[in-house]
Amino acid sequence: MDEWADDSDSAPRGVPAWIVTFGDLMSLLLCFFVLLWSFAEMDSQKFRAIASSLQASLGTAGGPATEEGGAPVSSGLVEEALPLEIIDPMQYEAQQESTPDDLTPTDLDTIDLDTAEQLLNEKIQQESEIVAQHLVDALQREIVQGKIELEVNGKRITLRIRESGSFASGQATIREDFLPVLANIAEQLAKTEGQITVAGHTDDVIIETERFPSNWSLSAARAVSVADELLKSPGIPDQRMKIAGYSDTQPVAPNDSDENRARNRRVEIILERP
Repeated sequence: MDEWADDSDSAPRGVPAWIVTFGDLMSLLLCFFVLLWSFAEMDSQKFRAIASSLQASLGTAGGPATEEGGAPVSSGLVEEALPLEIIDPMQYEAQQESTPDDLTPTDLDTIDLDTAEQLLNEKIQQESEIVAQHLVDALQREIVQGKIELEVNGKRITLRIRESGSFASGQATIREDFLPVLANIAEQLAKTEGQITVAGHTDDVIIETERFPSNWSLSAARAVSVADELLKSPGIPDQRMKIAGYSDTQPVAPNDSDENRARNRRVEIILERP
């Protein structure tokens, strides 16, 4: 009996210490794989139903929720995280064909980035066309006579002054009868905002005189002459003005006929709206 008691006292009691760590590790691994399995088996329809239910309880569907006193309840980041609406193909095509005035706040929640950019560009184009229309009204006679062309492209409005009627051939001095036209243009530009660039252009016929040794000098000199006249308007500060001479590097028509070369000999007044 004494020998049996001695054997039992010397035997280890409990389990080894490493078993506790091992058991914790196995439990964590089991939870991890159960979590992965739950994500893999998630029902999208049930998830959307749960999301809609949460939105309704938080006040993000059908209008903001309010407290008893009438103060709105803020849902914080939850409102932004939950999907607001599912877009079907028919609704997307209808949005593509709509104009900015047709959009409602609900439409803006479901619109994609490309459509939003397109609508913004259309709005910018419409605003520029309104500004351009004022210029057309003020310069209608010169436009009809072909002395001035007007082009609208996004935020850019370009007035093209043809050489005929504004400059003598090979000269950079503005004709006297064209000065009132430039004064009218300056008056209209003073009512707008944005950077003004005056750019001179020539055709490909090389000029080489004592005053203008190249087409570059002629195009730049004509731009300076026009800019000086525009700056006489008190509504156009020097900071709004830039001057450039492009010679024959940016033609609007091929230099293959007298008519096309006449179109390329021009000074452009470019308004870049903010």
